[in-house]
Amino acid sequence: MPSNIATYIESMACEAGHKEYLEQFEALATFLNEIDFLKSELELTQRALAEKCGMTTSKVSRLLTVQPNLTYEQMSALARGVGGELRITAFGDYTAVVPKDLHSTIVENAKKRKQDVQEYLQKALREKIVSDSKERAYVTL
Repeated sequence: MPSNIATYIESMACEAGHKEYLEQFEALATFLNEIDFLKSELELTQRALAEKCGMTTSKVSRLLTVQPNLTYEQMSALARGVGGELRITAFGDYTAVVPKDLHSTIVENAKKRKQDVQEYLQKALREKIVSDSKERAYVTL
């Protein structure tokens, strides 16, 4: 069995009858990949992450591998451990994930405008969507 949950879920989805499994656990796989990415970016060992999360190293190891039954508290602790914040939304189709290669650019742009990242992203999205709508209205006239 693969040790990376995303790889495991993807392999399960390729097998007949497991498409529903992929859909069900795709968000969890994404979350765990983000935790793993941030852990690497911060150069945290599993032991250091475990200390930040208030968990044992073995617990963190189990959670970061194929462990699809994470609780909200466990996910929240992992997110805080890498300096993040767990947010859950019912608006899945209306939620965007910023590509990792743009993170530093967004932080810089937000600072230049004296905005926090969330405020900057909301304003940038709004401006782009309104601009695109105006372009389409002009083209159809």
